[in-house]
Amino acid sequence: MSEEYADSDAKTNHETHEAIIFAIELTDSIHFINASTGKSNLLTILEALEQSMAHSAITLPNTGYGLYMFNGKKTTEDLKPGIECVFPLRDLNVKSMKLLHDILSDSVSSNDVEAPYVPLDERFKPRTVVERSNNPLFELLTTLQHEFFAKREMQKQYTINKIFLFTDNDAPVQVNDVDQKNLIRRICADLDDSRITITPFFLTSKEQPFSNELYSELMFLPPLGDPEDSSDAMFDGPSTKPIDVQDIASRIRRRKEIKRVQFQCPFIMRFGSTKEVVVGVKGYSVISHEKAAPSKWLYEDEHGRKNVYTLQRNIDETKGGDFDQTIKGYPVGVNGDVIPVTKEQIEDLDKYDDEYASFLRLIGTKDERSGIKSHYVTGRSTFLTPSEDDYEGSTRTLSALYFSLRSQAKVAILFGKLRKGSQPFYYALQPAKRQLFPGSKVHSPEGFYLHRLPYLDDLRQIPNAFETQPEPEEELKDASRLVLKDLMSFGDEYVPQDVKNPTLNQHYRTIREFKLQVERPTKQEPASERDRAVANDDTLRDVDSVRKAIEASQLDNEGPIYRHITSWNATFSGVQ
Repeated sequence: MSEEYADSDAKTNHETHEAIIFAIELTDSIHFINASTGKSNLLTILEALEQSMAHSAITLPNTGYGLYMFNGKKTTEDLKPGIECVFPLRDLNVKSMKLLHDILSDSVSSNDVEAPYVPLDERFKPRTVVERSNNPLFELLTTLQHEFFAKREMQKQYTINKIFLFTDNDAPVQVNDVDQKNLIRRICADLDDSRITITPFFLTSKEQPFSNELYSELMFLPPLGDPEDSSDAMFDGPSTKPIDVQDIASRIRRRKEIKRVQFQCPFIMRFGSTKEVVVGVKGYSVISHEKAAPSKWLYEDEHGRKNVYTLQRNIDETKGGDFDQTIKGYPVGVNGDVIPVTKEQIEDLDKYDDEYASFLRLIGTKDERSGIKSHYVTGRSTFLTPSEDDYEGSTRTLSALYFSLRSQAKVAILFGKLRKGSQPFYYALQPAKRQLFPGSKVHSPEGFYLHRLPYLDDLRQIPNAFETQPEPEEELKDASRLVLKDLMSFGDEYVPQDVKNPTLNQHYRTIREFKLQVERPTKQEPASERDRAVANDDTLRDVDSVRKAIEASQLDNEGPIYRHITSWNATFSGVQ
């Protein structure tokens, strides 16, 4: 299948517009209850889709979603027999989210006789062997190929197209039917030429193991991932390796891609008094803090609902109209003194190099421990990579610098300005590590992190330090280590993927419940403010679990937590 990150230079020049179609093959076994999850595989897939759409509403609102069933008894009008379009491919919208939510809600039985109850095995019935066509997979892929390129009003063209194919049927066609196998190979090649990526999710279990040999032959995909690569699923490419249904949610998790290059400038390295080497670099954002979408003013007329736009004007109060001419000036002090400046003078103020409007210049190197302190890093760090656009050989030169700095455990100290109109700063250039430490869950590609460093003028006075206490006894330290090990909330490190933003969680959960008409349980007593906060915040939930573990150990008077806390109390009392 086509590489989703191929031609990355072209993708950085426009906003990513991703389209994902969930294609699920209906079989009798996909409705069976899975022993590991306690529910059917189809229900697990649909719940994962709902979670993916809810997450996209927060960070990737322009993602398109579609849901198709194939090899089923229902057929949507104008589609080939056995193919049902539950909802077509469209940018994320409330209608599709509400439809999926209703399907999942109706599949759960309740004591309310008026509540609709339609089990998934009744709503999505698979076709029998007699009803089944010779090649349902080919018919599905042909249908989806047209769906991706169908023109839609008021919607931009998709730039990344994906098919998430879910099935537990490892024989889409007869093994000996060469003609039908060739049809699938041909449509897979056409999809690849059209930059449509098929990501298979082949569901396997102990009761029904999935053999991927035929699919590997048909789809030109490797049967297994790279056994040497220990990175998590976010780096996995398409393959026909069967997966457990419990891994679906982590595999389809969407992450916001970099919208554009943050900066691009020459990197100047001077050796000796005259010799100078110049390479090109690009900087990308490492993280960005998401915020809840602000509300906006709207108005309605005979043509529908429209946005309200505002316009700001500077009015001369003496004339009642716009100023004839305005000038720029810089204030001095607080008494209203202003020094007027011309456009040429402003350009001179921003000029720090006669040859380059923006640049990074190597000053020297320092040991990694002394050259960069986390509390001295100001602003957001960027990820630096070589750029061959203007300077050929940049990749080889920076690769040599990367391995040189890593082998010596050093960082490079730079001076420069990243954009034409920006201010110059000192920076620390740190080579990135593939893993922070052996066994770490956090992975990083090879490159550099660029950290901005402060000047003397940026430092602020902080309060006096607290009065230092004597060094505690080793016995108390050992007892404390055992207690802390029992109560670790995040394991050995902080992993951002495990912690949701509580503000975004609460904001979009409330909007979702309002728009999708989700009813909260009425039989339960209203939750306290503390309980609501804990339920909405992953960090508080971890802290609360620690608290409950301590309370439970004190009630039972047994377990390692109880023994270690009791030992710590005894040690602390003895020290005092």
